[in-house]
Amino acid sequence: MSLIITVGTNSWITLAAAELYFEGRLNSAAWDAASDAVKNKALVSAYRQIANNSTYSFPTVIASITERMTNGQCEQALFMLLHIDSFDRRIGIQAQGVKEAGVVKEKYDEELMGEYTICPQANNFLKYYSKGSVLFINDLDRDSEEDADTEI
Repeated sequence: MSLIITVGTNSWITLAAAELYFEGRLNSAAWDAASDAVKNKALVSAYRQIANNSTYSFPTVIASITERMTNGQCEQALFMLLHIDSFDRRIGIQAQGVKEAGVVKEKYDEELMGEYTICPQANNFLKYYSKGSVLFINDLDRDSEEDADTEI
């Protein structure tokens, strides 16, 4: 049985739309070389990693899916095609409680242990959905009796 992408359930973008995205992106050879089945898996996995990342908060209504969200998902899918093996190994090491590993003595941020890395390209698109981004809207009081022609 092959994986079916369902926008709003396991993806923000269809495979056909992702193909159009990558037609205009340099250095997408890993995407171009993958089969449709692998591309679908990459898109769904990227969606899961992004949607379940504690850094972001996304709208849940399908009509609210934005180009920033779909572009971020495409970038994360490509990142996964290129690097998923090394990241899965690191997450496995971190799950065992290792905080430092390797010949170069990689040090793992304890707060991020167990979380998948969102690549910089995807994060650039998704930063608008960061829980740390706050939009303040202030109530403005207006004196309705004030004459609009009055000089200030």
